[in-house]
Amino acid sequence: MHVKFGLMVLATLAVSSLAVTQDTAAQANPAHNHIGHVADGFRGTPDGVGLLDAAIAEAGVAAQHAGFAARDPSNLDAMKRHMGHVLHALSPEEVENGPGAGYGVVAAAGGVARHIDLAASSDGASDAVKTHANHVST
Repeated sequence: MHVKFGLMVLATLAVSSLAVTQDTAAQANPAHNHIGHVADGFRGTPDGVGLLDAAIAEAGVAAQHAGFAARDPSNLDAMKRHMGHVLHALSPEEVENGPGAGYGVVAAAGGVARHIDLAASSDGASDAVKTHANHVST
């Protein structure tokens, strides 16, 4: 649940502090392009969703299967199966098969941090983006 809470805080900060308008001027700003990768869409994520949406979706799968694993502590096989699903949702490279989109919380959250930092260091980054990027990426 801590991962889910952290991602929800991340989502709130990203949306409230780094809102992007879709006008032509905003699209030409390199900082806004990176914010768009976090909030709107990114090639390589499942269905091209934003990195934050990918992280939240995979974290939801991890949280759900952690709950399934804890449901019956006397059933070791079920616990092992569902913890494998949790690990797959966190990092599909570690456990190849399982539910979720196969992108992983680790990759998606790392992408969020990377692109927010890129936004803050881009030409045209506003003072607000520079100030709040650290809140989102850490």
